[in-house]
Amino acid sequence: MPHAVVARTYLNEALAEIGRAVLDAHDIPSYVRTADAAGLLRTIVGVQLVVRPEDLARARALLDIPEHAEEAEDGDAS
Repeated sequence: MPHAVVARTYLNEALAEIGRAVLDAHDIPSYVRTADAAGLLRTIVGVQLVVRPEDLARARALLDIPEHAEEAEDGDAS
């Protein structure tokens, strides 16, 4: 992915991998990029999930779903 752009930055690699799985399920190629192999800078820079520029808007829309969206929908139904 020569011209990759950051779709989202996560606190750790596990969360970034979940994001990558979401994008993979929607046929958006992505990869997880860390600041360094030893993890020394991850707490400062974070772990980046990167995509192709043409997939950026769609990727961000998929990744930016509110965490409690289902709870809010359930609350509206009652």
